[in-house]
Amino acid sequence: MENEAEHAQSSMQNSILTLPSEFQDPIISSETQMENAQSSAILPTLPSELINEILLRLPVKILLRFRSVSKSWLALISSPQFINTHLSLSANNKDYAHHRLILSLSGPKEKNLNFCSVRSILNESVLEPSDLDCPLKDKFQIMGSVNGLICLRVGVEPFFIWNPSIRKFKKVTAEAVERYGQKVYGFGYDKLHDDYKILRMYTTTSNDLKVEIYSLTSDSWRTVDDFPAGRRQCGSAKLVNGKLHWVSSDSNPWCNEGCIISFDLADEKWGKLEKPCYRKGEFCNKLGVLGSDLCMFHDYEKTCADVWVMKEYGVKESWAKIYTINFSHDISNVWFPLFCKSHKGEFFLAFRSTFMIYNPKDDSIRYLEVANSSYCFAEDFYIESLVCPFANDIG
Repeated sequence: MENEAEHAQSSMQNSILTLPSEFQDPIISSETQMENAQSSAILPTLPSELINEILLRLPVKILLRFRSVSKSWLALISSPQFINTHLSLSANNKDYAHHRLILSLSGPKEKNLNFCSVRSILNESVLEPSDLDCPLKDKFQIMGSVNGLICLRVGVEPFFIWNPSIRKFKKVTAEAVERYGQKVYGFGYDKLHDDYKILRMYTTTSNDLKVEIYSLTSDSWRTVDDFPAGRRQCGSAKLVNGKLHWVSSDSNPWCNEGCIISFDLADEKWGKLEKPCYRKGEFCNKLGVLGSDLCMFHDYEKTCADVWVMKEYGVKESWAKIYTINFSHDISNVWFPLFCKSHKGEFFLAFRSTFMIYNPKDDSIRYLEVANSSYCFAEDFYIESLVCPFANDIG
């Protein structure tokens, strides 16, 4: 893919000399125009539709440079239609050419972020992370990622919505809450209103549960009511079908009780989904996302795990156990795993500092190493995009 991108970039640079009139910049000097005219005898003129199709398939890094070609290219690449189409093509790329895995190295006072190409993860045995130039140097937590935007939380509150691909971020201020007590967060995209939202739930000093939502479009917080009484959320939120999801339990997450609580980012209504009917025993429920489907990971005494997928959203009977994975060594710090499935049918699973590729055809597991790192752990996936973290900003 990298070779294809370089070839496309070279072809595009050559074709710049012979762009159609609607893509030519009026400020180009007469000398340059004469050179263009001479070059046109050698190089064919590319139709504007073809130029658009080529640009849509280029990486963000190249597109950022191409915005300097002319005013018309800047307007094209910065247009909402181009940004959305480029995002859709990147998200649906079956080779994960534009998907990245965030890795973090934690020190006593700061956290260093790195990233790896998901495509390299699926095809190589040793990962070579690259530095991710994070604007924050203090300790922070990643609350979620969608459409190339990553939500970070620092200390007892400020949030940051950050797109590392275009190196832009927005600080989101919020009323500080008590340092101690239950706090649960979620970050997602409201497609209906073309809005990005942060949800936070926390226990007040009077032991009441308060739920608030932030809208990037309005740049403001609002209170959300009607939270299901008697439910306790566990773990980080997972975004599927325009809704945030948490594992909920009346007692604790280590038993087959409760359900999955959902929050619709469009109509801001609460809902619930039933868990699959899994086997008995001591295990830990973990919620995940596999492709565009909600999935559950049931770890049995850290020796094996069942992977369930909800094939038809909202239908309990559509839960299907796709695989049982037997671990060859202890993964006691499993926490909440990240999933990814290759076009070959293999699964990448990240359990904090343990990375593995599971092949269901022969029930084999191969473990991946991270070069030049004694310890790091997986945070989240993100996709390279041109989406800007400022509402109504075209980048």
